[in-house]
Amino acid sequence: GLVARTLIQSKNYSNTIRKLLLLGTPNHGSYLDYKVTFTDEFFRVGNEFLQRFDAYSPLMKDITPASPFLFALNSKAPKQLYPNSDNTLTYLTVAGTNPMALAVTHSENPTQEDGAVAIQSANLLEWNIPLATVPLAHAPNSSTDVTKNLLQHSTDLIDAFFSTDYSPEF
Repeated sequence: GLVARTLIQSKNYSNTIRKLLLLGTPNHGSYLDYKVTFTDEFFRVGNEFLQRFDAYSPLMKDITPASPFLFALNSKAPKQLYPNSDNTLTYLTVAGTNPMALAVTHSENPTQEDGAVAIQSANLLEWNIPLATVPLAHAPNSSTDVTKNLLQHSTDLIDAFFSTDYSPEF
């Protein structure tokens, strides 16, 4: 989602995208990412999901809340995807509300985040872009986890967004 938004905001964007669904995108950063990057708390926890993160990756620093990258990206409204398009019909942000069991303390409200991205971070309501929340987790807790998650169980939402009948109310 952040890569797509960066492309659309660039001077090289050629109005080729009709709709953009931001599924669990940390538009305003990830508190989980902050903790992985700037604390050692997660290295002490034997969680398979967390062990996949590379705390030294430049990407990790870019998606921490208030990073220079996110500050620049969020300093202006997302461009219209194509001439005369309506951002309320062409963009949709989605956030999960079913927290993953990460075995670590979170400062976010458990009913307002999915363990990786908070609803507050995923939303772009300040730019009048619709937000959908779904009772799913951001990702499975392990490779054998069958918990409903954003990556595997959002086909109905995706199909609805890309249908010709889509409206934010729909």
